[in-house]
Amino acid sequence: MMSRRKTLLAVAFGAVFLSLSVIYFASRKENPHSVEGFEPMRNDALAMAFAPALHSGAYQKPEKLLYRMSQSPDNLIHIAYFLVWPFERNDTSGFFPWLNRSVYTGGLSLQGLLFGPGDVEVISLIIEPASNAKNGFHASDARYLFRSTDVSSAPNGSNGPEGYGSPNGSAGIDSATVRFHKDFRLRELTYETAESYDPHAFGVKHRTVRLGFRQDDAPSAEDLVFDVISWNHMFFWNPDRSSGNVTAMVPEYFSSEQWKYYRMFKPVESLLARNRAHPEFAREAVAPAHPGSDTVRDASH
Repeated sequence: MMSRRKTLLAVAFGAVFLSLSVIYFASRKENPHSVEGFEPMRNDALAMAFAPALHSGAYQKPEKLLYRMSQSPDNLIHIAYFLVWPFERNDTSGFFPWLNRSVYTGGLSLQGLLFGPGDVEVISLIIEPASNAKNGFHASDARYLFRSTDVSSAPNGSNGPEGYGSPNGSAGIDSATVRFHKDFRLRELTYETAESYDPHAFGVKHRTVRLGFRQDDAPSAEDLVFDVISWNHMFFWNPDRSSGNVTAMVPEYFSSEQWKYYRMFKPVESLLARNRAHPEFAREAVAPAHPGSDTVRDASH
């Protein structure tokens, strides 16, 4: 009798192990490290000119705004802005919010195990140069981006474009002094929102919003203002600035060290390791150049 019971237990454990193994290996997905034809680049001033802002609300503001930028073969500039919070947590009362705090965002911390530390959300833009500037344009060309008519003041007492727009250009440039709007227009906006949001549910259903714009209806950079509408920091595009409670942040370049720390990209995804939201072009970065050398690509594995 005992021998039969042991046999049944062994078969049961074996079946469970086999099922989990099948599910695990079926969930594995290999991801490419880069996108063919995209050229990673860095331009802090251009990133700042189009940086998204947030309406102040019930949720704390992010602690960082990071970005990556790349130029596609069709001469378009792709910018991914990553808003970083130290954590995500549903503080709503009720059983399912408590369960989420116990096993996902806290307690067992499955969120950190699957994705990485903190909470990182992304807003992506595609911008293009105005029709009179498309030929021969490259967004790292400081001579094109910054003319005396575009910049009313410059850091370090400079009166001209020297030092602006280079791959290692300085951050912290006041967007009010840099006028890209006549040289660029917004072509596409992508972000994630909450579908039928219910704070009393266990989780939040994500829905990707992708908006394309014609030349005659493209919003301006000042219209890139968003509400944070859920505890896991989903967005709603709301360009109305009349409330005055708008939080703007200076974007920093998303370094390879930060990319690895937040575990943005997993070469192989599985049930236990999932990519954080990001467009594929953002997997390649501009590495800091050594003195006397050119800036080079850096694949952020």
